[in-house]
Amino acid sequence: MSYPMEPRVVPPEEAVFYPLAPEQLKKIRKKGLTSMIGPLVFMVFWGVFGFLMVRNGMSRLSLIMKLCFVVLPIVLILGLLWKVYRKPAGGRYGTAYYYRVIEHTHTDSDGNTTRTYDYYVSVLFEDTNEVVPDLHVENNTAFGGGGIPDGAKVFLVKTGRNSFSVYNAD
Repeated sequence: MSYPMEPRVVPPEEAVFYPLAPEQLKKIRKKGLTSMIGPLVFMVFWGVFGFLMVRNGMSRLSLIMKLCFVVLPIVLILGLLWKVYRKPAGGRYGTAYYYRVIEHTHTDSDGNTTRTYDYYVSVLFEDTNEVVPDLHVENNTAFGGGGIPDGAKVFLVKTGRNSFSVYNAD
């Protein structure tokens, strides 16, 4: 992708993000909640199962088992809901022009291999002609978890000190 003027590179800490409008915040929360439906349903069933076990005469269970089957699902549900409903620091529209995935492979002593992925995207803000390079993306709901194509219009949301979420700018 070529630009008429060379964009100015801005570190993520210095990039300016604007406060979110209520409709933007509602859209972001809706997308976040839909991505959390599976874990929330699992936690609800786990909590109901534990509650029924404790209520139906299994009071001889140890305190640790009661905590595991009743209290832990409630805490995890509240944590998931907090992650969805916390207020982001701000957001901004831009164009994604470089997307990369770094795969980390770890093999333990038993020979089991686990893979984790880190997602990075560079975003150009056309209004100020600034580029924020290599943003670590926490939540990629923009394109169904796939890669973000060059030139895609995105809505970048700052969710924490150095964490970002990328959404489709539709």
